[in-house]
Amino acid sequence: MRPLADRLWWVDEVAAGAGVYLWQDEQGLILFDTGTPWHAHAILRTISREGFDPSRIHHIMITHADMDHIGGLRTLREASQARIVCHAVTGAILQGRLHRPLGLGLVGRLIAGPSRFLMKTVFRCIPIEADDLIVGDRMLPGGFQAIFTPGHCPGHTSYYHPETRVLITGDAIHNRARMLGLPPALLLPDRAAAVRSVEKLARLDVGLICFGHGEPITEGASAQLRALAQRLQAAVASQPG
Repeated sequence: MRPLADRLWWVDEVAAGAGVYLWQDEQGLILFDTGTPWHAHAILRTISREGFDPSRIHHIMITHADMDHIGGLRTLREASQARIVCHAVTGAILQGRLHRPLGLGLVGRLIAGPSRFLMKTVFRCIPIEADDLIVGDRMLPGGFQAIFTPGHCPGHTSYYHPETRVLITGDAIHNRARMLGLPPALLLPDRAAAVRSVEKLARLDVGLICFGHGEPITEGASAQLRALAQRLQAAVASQPG
């Protein structure tokens, strides 16, 4: 588990699946995302090995309802009794009342069905009930602000801590080979919304960026966010029509 800031750790033992982050505040611990179903016990072992008590996790904040981000949610909540925080749309997906769309038209539709089947029956990621549902941007426990960042997934939410300038992006942005960008087209049902979400994040004063996929950025974070937003804006402007 790698320390990133005074109160923030990256559970990099499961980084091959998805970014999981642990925050410490006066009330205990906050966990951001939960990795895949097979990562839950590794997360618990890692937290315990580093001297933290998993029962001190009081909130689990979910960026979006993909299996690599909610796969360990059931196990981790049972171990901690933490409250689950997510956007209202994400909450509906967790309950199975809404389906998460994928991109690339027919290919996306063909993949979406088997993915939902696996999440529900094999990995038991859904249904599960969230405790606190977010609508729009609002302040949350631990001094974090929810930032609504759809595009990759309906209800996608990033989390920003104004005091420490920490930003947890989920999959609103990927960091591939030290190059910021959007998720692959197959996982991007609404590219226009994704670009607007990046523009929104680029307006924040950020010192540290934590991604759902890729190494965190600890230097020049705001400048790199603004550069990404400019590249995406230029790409949109260059499209015909």
